[in-house]
Amino acid sequence: MKLKLVNSIFVSASLIFSMAANSSPTEQNETAKSGIVSCGGSFFNRLSGTERHSTSYILRNLNNNTTIKINRIRVYNAQGVLIGNYSVPTLPPTRNSTLGPGNGNLIPHMSAHFVVDKLVLAGPLPSNERPIQVFFHWKAPRRVLMPEIAHVRNSRRFDIATNKSKEERGRHFYFCRHISINDR
Repeated sequence: MKLKLVNSIFVSASLIFSMAANSSPTEQNETAKSGIVSCGGSFFNRLSGTERHSTSYILRNLNNNTTIKINRIRVYNAQGVLIGNYSVPTLPPTRNSTLGPGNGNLIPHMSAHFVVDKLVLAGPLPSNERPIQVFFHWKAPRRVLMPEIAHVRNSRRFDIATNKSKEERGRHFYFCRHISINDR
């Protein structure tokens, strides 16, 4: 009986610690005035071009009354070569039309949805240029909850004749990582 109780406590503690390790920064109530968030991603075709792998990037401002500005997005290929560099005037449009050219303001409670084909304009990448890294540079007028940024990698059947994605075959969700934080 004692061994069962000890095992139960160990499993419960392990679960709690693993959830905390995988939680997003905003779930940990971390604040900063600016920062850089790094995300992974891919954009390629396989199976003779009949399956497309791509990535969506979801940005969320969970603050109640402060706007967070996305002031730069940089995209690097697997070789470390800069293949996309966007400032506010050249931000690509988001899929949900919340951010785009001239508008990097993520207002309170707003979410933005970037898709990789708007960030990697050259199209699907060859194997020696993937995976990619995407860096989101953000700032706020004062210390705020850091933005929650995640990426979703998915694969879909792809119709070469129509150049259109079809039904989804797989999806994986990952939180991105803050690699630089400025409190001043």
